[in-house]
Amino acid sequence: MNGRALAMSVVCALAVLMASCASARKAAPVEPITYEELTARYNERTESLQALRGRGVVNFRWKDAQGDEQWEQGNLDIQIVQPSRVVFRVHKLGETFLWVGCDEERYWMIDLLRDEDTVAYVGRHDALTAEKAQEIGLLAPPRDLVTLMGIRSLPTFDGRTADLPEVETTESGWRFALPAESGAHWVYDVDGLTARPTAIELVDARGDRVVRATLGDYQLVDMTDKANIVHMAMDVEIDYPEGAASMRIDLDSANDEPPRNRAFDFERLVDALRPMRTLDLDAEP
Repeated sequence: MNGRALAMSVVCALAVLMASCASARKAAPVEPITYEELTARYNERTESLQALRGRGVVNFRWKDAQGDEQWEQGNLDIQIVQPSRVVFRVHKLGETFLWVGCDEERYWMIDLLRDEDTVAYVGRHDALTAEKAQEIGLLAPPRDLVTLMGIRSLPTFDGRTADLPEVETTESGWRFALPAESGAHWVYDVDGLTARPTAIELVDARGDRVVRATLGDYQLVDMTDKANIVHMAMDVEIDYPEGAASMRIDLDSANDEPPRNRAFDFERLVDALRPMRTLDLDAEP
């Protein structure tokens, strides 16, 4: 065998070996894990994301009253202070056209997209219904965005083993469900290597999917403590099957700089953004 033939044989053998190893790695079973063990690994990341800022782009898709698909895109600024303070500011060329946010008691959506009828909607978290959200075009309660972006820590059960969720082993990781309001459940799919969520969905009491987030492109967060290595999903696709709507978040950067309190002050926001009217969604007709 000449040198050229020998080299080709070695290359082919290496290719077969590498393919075999890759197949073996892919086929390696995911080890079972308890909820307590998984929570410890999951929350090690999220506990560092209690305060967060991010910038990127957001795309909205929905169907109008005539059934025609609509699309809108804008630059996105995110500010979060867990557990209940959220800001989603959508803007173009420096002009804000949508501000969604909440504090501990209230949520709001300030819609400045239509020049002829700009409006600020506001209501209490405990009085928000699916009908109210659909009426104003609010795709998700602002507090739920913390969960759907995969940065809210998982609850612990303080040794109450009877309440511990059962963790199912899947081909790529683990799946489990946590109780939500009105008999609904949050269902998590978590990667078996990194313990990061790959999908999070809300399923109602009937078993119907209300909303599903698919998470990917995990990147480093710019942390004040440079020794703290923390990742978060920079691509989050949120789908709402019943409303045939979706929201795609593509973040360019994220850091743990604490937001300013004024970003969560609804009255101050109304004074600054000056919508034509304010509508209290909980007020009596």
